[in-house]
Amino acid sequence: MSFDKGQFVENPCFRVECSAFNPRWFSGMAKISVKKDHNLGLEQALKDAEQLALMLADRFDAKYEWKGNKLVFHRTGVKGFLDVTETTLEIHVELALLMRPFKAVVEREIHNYLEKELR
Repeated sequence: MSFDKGQFVENPCFRVECSAFNPRWFSGMAKISVKKDHNLGLEQALKDAEQLALMLADRFDAKYEWKGNKLVFHRTGVKGFLDVTETTLEIHVELALLMRPFKAVVEREIHNYLEKELR
């Protein structure tokens, strides 16, 4: 059975418009956002963020660069940034379609890392 773009598929449970990309039901990237308070001070928080970046670069072949107090990182299927302030760390990660099944694992690892490092 094949469907043409724009054709509606009727079913007692749902109605779907066929398209190559329908943003109403497909968002593309899985997003993770985590904000964590700390009392390390800006200098120590930046050093810790640099250590995290080095670990990501080594372990996951990620590339990163600093833009002010924001660490921007990327690798195939993943991009994001870590925003460092005097009192908070804010991490935003976007996972491409093929990485979406790993969202829970990535999010758990971020939380575990922050809990361990920001005591």
